[in-house]
Amino acid sequence: MDRSLLHRLEPKNLGTLLARLLAIAEDAVIVADADQCIVLFNEAAERVFGYRVDDVLGRPLAMLLPEPARTAHASHLRDFASSPIPARQMAERRDIHGRRADGSLFDAEASISHVELDGQMFYAAILRDVSAARQATQSLRRSEARFRELAASAPVGIFQADRAGRCLYVNERWSAMAGMAGAEAAGAGWLRAVHPADRARVQQAWHGAIEEAAVFDLRHRLLRPDGSEIWVVARAVASSDADGSVNGFLGTVTDVTESHHQAMA
Repeated sequence: MDRSLLHRLEPKNLGTLLARLLAIAEDAVIVADADQCIVLFNEAAERVFGYRVDDVLGRPLAMLLPEPARTAHASHLRDFASSPIPARQMAERRDIHGRRADGSLFDAEASISHVELDGQMFYAAILRDVSAARQATQSLRRSEARFRELAASAPVGIFQADRAGRCLYVNERWSAMAGMAGAEAAGAGWLRAVHPADRARVQQAWHGAIEEAAVFDLRHRLLRPDGSEIWVVARAVASSDADGSVNGFLGTVTDVTESHHQAMA
Protein backbone atom coordinates (compact mmCIF):
# COMPACT_ATOMS: atom_id res chain seq x y z
CA MET A 1 0.00 0.00 0.00
CA ASP A 2 1.19 3.54 -0.81
CA ARG A 3 2.49 5.14 2.41
CA SER A 4 0.88 8.42 1.44
CA LEU A 5 -2.49 6.66 1.54
CA LEU A 6 -1.91 5.56 5.11
CA HIS A 7 -1.10 9.15 6.07
CA ARG A 8 -4.36 10.33 4.47
CA LEU A 9 -6.51 7.84 6.39
CA GLU A 10 -8.60 9.24 9.23
CA PRO A 11 -7.69 7.81 12.65
CA LYS A 12 -11.04 6.01 12.75
CA ASN A 13 -10.48 4.41 9.34
CA LEU A 14 -6.91 3.51 10.22
CA GLY A 15 -8.13 1.84 13.39
CA THR A 16 -10.69 -0.13 11.38
CA LEU A 17 -8.00 -1.23 8.94
CA LEU A 18 -5.67 -2.37 11.71
CA ALA A 19 -8.50 -4.22 13.44
CA ARG A 20 -9.31 -6.02 10.20
CA LEU A 21 -5.66 -6.96 9.66
CA LEU A 22 -5.46 -8.36 13.19
CA ALA A 23 -8.64 -10.34 12.63
CA ILE A 24 -7.41 -12.06 9.45
CA ALA A 25 -3.82 -12.62 10.61
CA GLU A 26 -2.89 -16.30 10.76
CA ASP A 27 -0.35 -15.76 13.55
CA ALA A 28 -1.21 -14.89 17.12
CA VAL A 29 -0.75 -11.19 17.87
CA ILE A 30 -0.47 -10.24 21.53
CA VAL A 31 0.24 -6.83 23.06
CA ALA A 32 1.11 -6.33 26.71
CA ASP A 33 1.63 -3.13 28.69
CA ALA A 34 4.65 -2.15 30.80
CA ASP A 35 3.32 -4.29 33.66
CA GLN A 36 3.23 -7.23 31.25
CA CYS A 37 -0.55 -7.44 31.31
CA ILE A 38 -2.35 -8.35 28.11
CA VAL A 39 -4.11 -5.46 26.36
CA LEU A 40 -4.63 -7.00 22.89
CA PHE A 41 -5.31 -10.61 21.89
CA ASN A 42 -6.36 -11.28 18.30
CA GLU A 43 -8.53 -14.10 16.92
CA ALA A 44 -5.51 -16.20 15.92
CA ALA A 45 -4.25 -15.96 19.49
CA GLU A 46 -7.62 -17.31 20.64
CA ARG A 47 -7.22 -20.28 18.29
CA VAL A 48 -3.63 -20.95 19.26
CA PHE A 49 -4.04 -20.67 23.03
CA GLY A 50 -7.66 -21.74 23.42
CA TYR A 51 -8.65 -18.68 25.45
CA ARG A 52 -11.39 -16.19 24.68
CA VAL A 53 -10.17 -12.62 24.49
CA ASP A 54 -12.31 -11.62 27.50
CA ASP A 55 -10.55 -14.30 29.55
CA VAL A 56 -7.09 -12.80 29.07
CA LEU A 57 -7.41 -9.02 28.80
CA GLY A 58 -5.79 -7.38 31.82
CA ARG A 59 -4.29 -10.63 32.99
CA PRO A 60 -0.52 -11.34 33.22
CA LEU A 61 1.24 -12.33 30.01
CA ALA A 62 2.88 -15.11 32.04
CA MET A 63 -0.37 -17.11 31.94
CA LEU A 64 0.50 -18.01 28.34
CA LEU A 65 3.87 -19.52 29.36
CA PRO A 66 4.94 -22.74 31.09
CA GLU A 67 5.24 -22.15 34.82
CA PRO A 68 9.01 -22.82 35.04
CA ALA A 69 9.67 -20.13 32.42
CA ARG A 70 7.50 -17.33 33.79
CA THR A 71 9.91 -15.61 36.17
CA ALA A 72 12.83 -15.71 33.74
CA HIS A 73 10.64 -14.51 30.88
CA ALA A 74 9.40 -11.51 32.86
CA SER A 75 13.00 -10.57 33.63
CA HIS A 76 14.01 -10.98 29.98
CA LEU A 77 11.19 -8.66 28.90
CA ARG A 78 12.25 -5.95 31.34
CA ASP A 79 15.83 -6.17 30.08
CA PHE A 80 14.58 -6.16 26.50
CA ALA A 81 12.54 -2.99 27.10
CA SER A 82 15.65 -1.10 28.18
CA SER A 83 17.83 -2.43 25.36
CA PRO A 84 18.56 -0.49 22.15
CA ILE A 85 17.31 -3.47 20.12
CA PRO A 86 13.75 -2.64 19.05
CA ALA A 87 12.75 -6.14 17.93
CA ARG A 88 13.69 -9.81 17.90
CA GLN A 89 12.75 -11.90 14.91
CA MET A 90 11.13 -15.33 14.70
CA ALA A 91 13.44 -18.34 15.08
CA GLU A 92 16.13 -16.33 16.94
CA ARG A 93 15.31 -18.56 19.92
CA ARG A 94 14.19 -22.16 19.59
CA ASP A 95 13.35 -22.91 23.23
CA ILE A 96 10.03 -21.04 23.33
CA HIS A 97 6.91 -22.87 24.47
CA GLY A 98 3.36 -21.66 24.84
CA ARG A 99 0.79 -22.87 27.36
CA ARG A 100 -2.77 -23.46 26.19
CA ALA A 101 -5.89 -22.94 28.25
CA ASP A 102 -6.08 -26.70 28.89
CA GLY A 103 -2.54 -26.68 30.29
CA SER A 104 -0.91 -28.40 27.31
CA LEU A 105 2.33 -26.97 25.92
CA PHE A 106 3.35 -26.34 22.31
CA ASP A 107 6.52 -25.37 20.47
CA ALA A 108 6.46 -21.78 19.30
CA GLU A 109 8.39 -19.21 17.31
CA ALA A 110 7.86 -15.57 18.13
CA SER A 111 8.98 -12.12 17.14
CA ILE A 112 8.71 -9.39 19.73
CA SER A 113 9.17 -5.64 19.77
CA HIS A 114 8.91 -2.91 22.37
CA VAL A 115 7.49 0.50 21.62
CA GLU A 116 6.69 3.61 23.61
CA LEU A 117 3.37 5.31 22.84
CA ASP A 118 2.23 8.45 24.63
CA GLY A 119 4.81 7.85 27.31
CA GLN A 120 3.76 4.24 27.91
CA MET A 121 5.78 1.13 27.15
CA PHE A 122 4.18 -1.77 25.27
CA TYR A 123 5.38 -5.17 24.18
CA ALA A 124 4.03 -6.53 20.88
CA ALA A 125 4.52 -10.20 20.01
CA ILE A 126 3.68 -12.23 16.92
CA LEU A 127 3.65 -15.93 17.75
CA ARG A 128 3.30 -19.08 15.66
CA ASP A 129 2.58 -22.65 16.77
CA VAL A 130 5.30 -24.76 15.12
CA SER A 131 4.65 -28.02 16.97
CA ALA A 132 3.39 -29.88 13.90
CA ALA A 133 6.26 -28.67 11.72
CA ARG A 134 8.88 -29.65 14.28
CA GLN A 135 7.29 -33.04 14.85
CA ALA A 136 7.31 -33.64 11.10
CA THR A 137 10.97 -32.62 10.94
CA GLN A 138 11.86 -34.94 13.81
CA SER A 139 9.96 -37.81 12.20
CA LEU A 140 11.79 -37.21 8.93
CA ARG A 141 15.14 -37.19 10.69
CA ARG A 142 14.33 -40.44 12.47
CA SER A 143 13.23 -41.98 9.18
CA GLU A 144 16.43 -40.86 7.46
CA ALA A 145 18.52 -42.23 10.33
CA ARG A 146 16.78 -45.61 10.05
CA PHE A 147 17.31 -45.61 6.28
CA ARG A 148 21.03 -44.98 6.68
CA GLU A 149 21.35 -47.65 9.35
CA LEU A 150 19.71 -50.20 7.06
CA ALA A 151 21.63 -49.00 4.01
CA ALA A 152 24.96 -49.23 5.82
CA SER A 153 24.50 -52.97 6.37
CA ALA A 154 22.85 -53.77 3.02
CA PRO A 155 24.61 -56.37 0.81
CA VAL A 156 23.96 -54.25 -2.31
CA GLY A 157 24.96 -50.74 -3.27
CA ILE A 158 22.33 -48.14 -2.40
CA PHE A 159 22.17 -44.58 -3.65
CA GLN A 160 19.87 -41.61 -3.25
CA ALA A 161 19.49 -38.73 -5.69
CA ASP A 162 17.47 -35.52 -5.77
CA ARG A 163 14.79 -34.87 -8.38
CA ALA A 164 17.39 -33.39 -10.73
CA GLY A 165 19.35 -36.64 -10.57
CA ARG A 166 22.21 -35.32 -8.44
CA CYS A 167 23.64 -37.93 -6.10
CA LEU A 168 23.00 -37.21 -2.42
CA TYR A 169 24.10 -40.43 -0.76
CA VAL A 170 25.78 -43.76 -1.43
CA ASN A 171 26.28 -46.53 1.10
CA GLU A 172 29.51 -48.30 1.97
CA ARG A 173 28.77 -51.22 -0.33
CA TRP A 174 28.43 -48.89 -3.33
CA SER A 175 31.74 -47.24 -2.43
CA ALA A 176 33.42 -50.65 -2.12
CA MET A 177 32.14 -51.73 -5.56
CA ALA A 178 33.04 -48.47 -7.29
CA GLY A 179 36.27 -47.75 -5.43
CA MET A 180 34.99 -44.26 -4.78
CA ALA A 181 34.22 -42.49 -1.50
CA GLY A 182 30.77 -41.11 -0.87
CA ALA A 183 31.97 -37.50 -1.00
CA GLU A 184 33.44 -38.10 -4.47
CA ALA A 185 30.16 -39.60 -5.71
CA ALA A 186 28.11 -36.51 -4.74
CA GLY A 187 26.41 -34.57 -7.51
CA ALA A 188 27.54 -36.00 -10.83
CA GLY A 189 30.76 -37.41 -9.37
CA TRP A 190 29.41 -40.98 -9.47
CA LEU A 191 29.67 -40.94 -13.28
CA ARG A 192 33.45 -41.12 -13.00
CA ALA A 193 33.02 -44.64 -11.62
CA VAL A 194 31.13 -45.75 -14.75
CA HIS A 195 33.26 -47.42 -17.39
CA PRO A 196 34.08 -44.81 -20.10
CA ALA A 197 32.71 -47.12 -22.80
CA ASP A 198 29.33 -47.26 -20.99
CA ARG A 199 29.16 -43.70 -19.70
CA ALA A 200 27.17 -42.14 -22.57
CA ARG A 201 24.62 -44.97 -22.47
CA VAL A 202 24.21 -44.66 -18.70
CA GLN A 203 23.85 -40.89 -18.89
CA GLN A 204 21.20 -41.12 -21.60
CA ALA A 205 19.18 -43.70 -19.67
CA TRP A 206 19.51 -41.76 -16.42
CA HIS A 207 18.41 -38.47 -18.00
CA GLY A 208 15.42 -40.22 -19.56
CA ALA A 209 14.38 -41.66 -16.21
CA ILE A 210 14.66 -38.21 -14.61
CA GLU A 211 12.60 -36.47 -17.28
CA GLU A 212 9.84 -39.08 -17.21
CA ALA A 213 10.11 -39.95 -13.50
CA ALA A 214 10.39 -43.50 -14.84
CA VAL A 215 12.20 -46.58 -13.58
CA PHE A 216 15.93 -46.63 -14.31
CA ASP A 217 17.07 -50.20 -14.99
CA LEU A 218 20.39 -50.82 -16.71
CA ARG A 219 23.27 -53.29 -16.84
CA HIS A 220 26.68 -51.63 -17.23
CA ARG A 221 30.25 -51.68 -16.00
CA LEU A 222 32.07 -49.84 -13.25
CA LEU A 223 35.78 -49.15 -13.63
CA ARG A 224 37.74 -49.08 -10.37
CA PRO A 225 40.82 -46.91 -9.78
CA ASP A 226 43.01 -50.04 -9.87
CA GLY A 227 41.84 -50.73 -13.44
CA SER A 228 39.58 -53.68 -12.61
CA GLU A 229 36.02 -53.63 -13.88
CA ILE A 230 32.81 -55.16 -12.62
CA TRP A 231 29.40 -55.61 -14.17
CA VAL A 232 26.44 -54.24 -12.23
CA VAL A 233 22.70 -53.92 -12.57
CA ALA A 234 21.55 -50.46 -11.46
CA ARG A 235 17.92 -49.86 -10.71
CA ALA A 236 16.22 -46.72 -9.37
CA VAL A 237 12.65 -45.56 -8.80
CA ALA A 238 11.24 -42.12 -8.17
CA SER A 239 10.20 -41.17 -4.64
CA SER A 240 7.34 -38.75 -4.04
CA ASP A 241 6.04 -36.26 -1.51
CA ALA A 242 2.60 -36.64 0.05
CA ASP A 243 1.09 -34.63 -2.81
CA GLY A 244 2.55 -36.99 -5.40
CA SER A 245 5.28 -34.68 -6.69
CA VAL A 246 8.64 -36.34 -7.34
CA ASN A 247 11.27 -35.36 -4.79
CA GLY A 248 14.09 -37.67 -5.85
CA PHE A 249 15.21 -41.21 -6.64
CA LEU A 250 16.22 -44.21 -4.60
CA GLY A 251 18.24 -46.95 -6.23
CA THR A 252 20.30 -50.10 -5.85
CA VAL A 253 23.43 -51.33 -7.60
CA THR A 254 24.07 -55.08 -7.62
CA ASP A 255 27.32 -56.76 -8.59
CA VAL A 256 26.49 -59.33 -11.30
CA THR A 257 30.03 -59.86 -12.61
CA GLU A 258 30.08 -63.60 -11.96
CA SER A 259 26.71 -64.32 -13.53
CA HIS A 260 27.56 -62.06 -16.49
CA HIS A 261 30.77 -63.96 -17.25
CA GLN A 262 29.00 -67.30 -16.84
CA ALA A 263 26.36 -66.22 -19.35
CA MET A 264 29.05 -65.10 -21.79
CA ALA A 265 31.05 -68.33 -21.48
